[in-house]
Amino acid sequence: KIYFSMMYSVFWLNQTMYHLVSIFLHFAITVFLFLILKKIFKDNVLSILSVILFIVLSGHHEAIFWISSTGFLFNAFFALLSILSFILWREKKKKIYFVISIISIIFSLLFHELGVIVPLLIILYDRIFGEKSTFKEAKKNYISLLLPLLPYLILRFFANSHWFSGDYSYNLLKLPYNVVGNIIGYVGLDVLGPAS
Repeated sequence: KIYFSMMYSVFWLNQTMYHLVSIFLHFAITVFLFLILKKIFKDNVLSILSVILFIVLSGHHEAIFWISSTGFLFNAFFALLSILSFILWREKKKKIYFVISIISIIFSLLFHELGVIVPLLIILYDRIFGEKSTFKEAKKNYISLLLPLLPYLILRFFANSHWFSGDYSYNLLKLPYNVVGNIIGYVGLDVLGPAS
């Protein structure tokens, strides 16, 4: 809401500026994705092909074209920045990258609740692709990454927000049907586009 308030005070209802921000964010997300994939694949061609696939998939159109979906783009921007900063911290051993990673986790949480998975993604990346260390050795770093979640979850608790939404909070027996339905829907969206 702060983002929209700032944009409104500067650009009023000029939709072009809102769309330019969305396009810039999508471009930046694509760059971050390429840099992360390059670290994982260690191959420019495979990284470029993956990013091209990301750009052309129709599932992202909604987040780019709908101004109200800008929070998703900011969330993805800060999530990928956090992961990339963590990777750079592991490689270069400069604490500034670790600080940027934690700050990015905080900003991702400010834009969308999906930010709660960012520390988990970083830990997963580190366990699979990172330096081989015991979990006990890495525990201090992992706790630091998870710390921003604590105040966020406390604030959500005191705000009486929903911890789960939709059918998941009412009937866990419907969860498998929702999972299968979502998989079919999203695969159809990716393969056939919005017409699906």
